[in-house]
Order: sequence, then C-alpha cells, then structure tokens
Amino acid sequence: MKLSLSGRLWESPKGYRVTLAEHIRAASKLGYAGIELRYPLLPKPDEIPAIQALLKENRVQAVFAFCAAVPKDDASRADAMRVVEIVQKLCGTHVRLAVFKEEELPSVRELAESAGKLGIRVALHVHTGTLCDSADKALAAVRTVNHSNVCLLADPIHLVLAGEPDVPGAIARIGPHTGLVNLQNYRIAPDDAAGSIKIYGKSWFAAPPGHPQGLDFRSAITAFRKAGYDGWLNVMCSTTETEDPAAVARAYIDHLRPLVKA
Repeated sequence: MKLSLSGRLWESPKGYRVTLAEHIRAASKLGYAGIELRYPLLPKPDEIPAIQALLKENRVQAVFAFCAAVPKDDASRADAMRVVEIVQKLCGTHVRLAVFKEEELPSVRELAESAGKLGIRVALHVHTGTLCDSADKALAAVRTVNHSNVCLLADPIHLVLAGEPDVPGAIARIGPHTGLVNLQNYRIAPDDAAGSIKIYGKSWFAAPPGHPQGLDFRSAITAFRKAGYDGWLNVMCSTTETEDPAAVARAYIDHLRPLVKA
C-alpha cells in the first residue's frame, strides 16, 4: 500500500489555498508518494507538460481525480472525458464519481467504457448522502453497472457515519471490488455542539488520526489487506481556517506509515 494526499487539505471557504504545483511540492516534502487531483485544480491543456515534469521531479504520482458529476448530457460527458484525459496524461489510474440515484448507473457504465479505452478506471465513492452510502448498497450499484472497469472508492469513515456496526466486516465485503481507499477521521459529538457537523441525525467532530473515539485505522487497513487490497490509501481530510494543513497531513502520514508497513 502507498499513501497519497488529497487536495481537499487546502480547501477553504474562500477557495484553495495552494496551486496544483504547490500541492505536488508539499506532498513530496511531507513524504507522500501520490496525490489526488481536486476538480478545481485540474491543469489546463497547456499546463500539462509542466505538471508532468513537476510530478517526475518530485517523485509523486497523480493517482486520481474527481469528475464534477455523473455525465447526463453532451456537455457533462465531454467534461467527464476531459477529466479522464487529464488523469491519463498525468499517468493516473482512476476517476471518481458520486452516484445519487439508480437512474445514473447506465451513464456510469457508458463512462467506464470510454475511460477504459484510455486505461482509466471509474470508482464509485462509498459516501453518506449518496446511492453508495453502505457496503451492501455500494455492492448493489457495482453489480447493477456490471462492468469490469468500475470499482469502488472505499471510505471507511463514511461507513461509520452511516451507522455501520461492523466496519471490518463491511470492508471484507467491498474489498474485492475496491480500487481506491480514502482515509479521514471523525468522532461523535454532543448533539448540535458548536463546530460539529450533522450526518444522518448525529453530530460529529473532525478528529486527528488515532483518536480513541474515531476510526480504528489499524483495523480498517488490516481488513483491506485481508480482502486482497494493496493499492493507494488517500488521505482526504479537511482543515479549518485555524489549522495548519501541512501539520495535519504530517500527523496523518506519521500515524499511517507504521500501519502500512506492518
């Protein structure tokens, strides 16, 4: 397994605090082997050669990028393929989609067919508030699409947020269909506590990795490994205006490195 760093780290209410080039350099300096490309930071066509050179210079791989939405018309299909082509040119492997209703699944299959011709897989995000908010629903979506180029972007904390009582068991079920893994952390909060977020009727605080009331990263990584997953672990945490993003990313890699090597 290898560790990548999401550009989400640098998001703020005013936009992104870094450029893509700065994200690449920061990930390298912190010791991450890869990056996730956030949609607003995707390079323009004339910027791609410089980004290719910067990735090579910093020994960082561009792993995957988010599509803006499931394609539904000519414009959104063209935009999704734009993302696919950028990922392919930067030697990435996947594009991510969030699916919200079953009616979108035929479009997922269509994109998977087109992206596969460029060697890029389509990953459905296991995420609260989507069609794939549980292990069983995510598996049902993959089976309905029924295409070898479609996999899951597993996000274990979202299983927790959705009320999954047995996260290792859920990972065992989705592991064989997992192409990417996101890692972030939350802990339960008092109802409507200041600074908390409400998900499925419960309040949560963002938490550092290793927090005793948060996700058991060791157990989750072990479960993925037992399920045969040996791919990227993408640190996809958010930060507040008062936090130092680099310090947060450093805390994650310091916590995860021993678990990845175990």
